[in-house]
Amino acid sequence: MKQIHFGFFLFVVLTGLMAPAAVQAQQRISYEEMVRLRKQQPGQILDVRADWEYRQGHLPCAQLVDVNADDFATKIRQLDKSQPYYVYCYAGGRSAEASQIMTKAGFKQVYNVSEGISGFQKKKIPLTAGDKACP
Repeated sequence: MKQIHFGFFLFVVLTGLMAPAAVQAQQRISYEEMVRLRKQQPGQILDVRADWEYRQGHLPCAQLVDVNADDFATKIRQLDKSQPYYVYCYAGGRSAEASQIMTKAGFKQVYNVSEGISGFQKKKIPLTAGDKACP
């Protein structure tokens, strides 16, 4: 019985020690934190929603990379893994998924802008419509 308790204790401790390393690579941030971070580390903004959602409105200069598309893995392989990426979707679910995939693929700095378009709209943050990524 003591071996089982010790084994469980050891598992909990080791799991807790390994968790901070993953958190460093992928972080949840707000829009305001993204703006502040981008002044120091410009990086790329990724919109991981569907094409039709992107066309309705997206952050200026955001690149569309649909996390649910068949070619998502192919598209992220073409990105520079050493650059910071600011990832958003509509409400935070898909951006969390995309951020996790990117982190597992070896990206060093992935920021999940977790409030997404729905949060940006509530804050009256200007969006760009259509398929134009950057002026």
